[in-house]
Amino acid sequence: MKNNKLKLYHCDTSYASHKVRYFCKAHEALHDPHIRTLSYVKRWQIGLLADGKKEELLQLAEQHPNKARGLFLKRIAQEEITQQELDDAEQAIQSALQQMEGLLTDSQSDFLFGQQYTMADAVAVAGLYRIATLDMQDMIEQLPRVAEYYEAMQHRKSYQLANLC
Repeated sequence: MKNNKLKLYHCDTSYASHKVRYFCKAHEALHDPHIRTLSYVKRWQIGLLADGKKEELLQLAEQHPNKARGLFLKRIAQEEITQQELDDAEQAIQSALQQMEGLLTDSQSDFLFGQQYTMADAVAVAGLYRIATLDMQDMIEQLPRVAEYYEAMQHRKSYQLANLC
């Protein structure tokens, strides 16, 4: 009897696909904790705590559905994030941006891996957007290929439709 079920998932096992998946996984590790650390500190510690809303932040931390993030918010509310953690986060971001600069140079195209837009590009642009919103645009601008890439990606219709402004 012939199996007529639709194949719902196709996993590309090529080397190029492996590189894209590896990049996405590495970015996930960059985002959490490094980008998240800077984001939470700027948003919560500097924002809410400056407005005298420590109790609100502690309550949010207590009720957070992700226990690890709740504990992290609690550390922010109690101003326990160290300068070393902030420095490490910035260094990890700088390192990732330098790696991206190399990938863009090596690809000799408008995209990270080859001649077409991949999931790696979607992930990278989201990360660049987040970095820019943390007032760290200068880190992007210091790397000419990354700055050019981010500028070009902002002109894509998909970026504009995402309404990130």
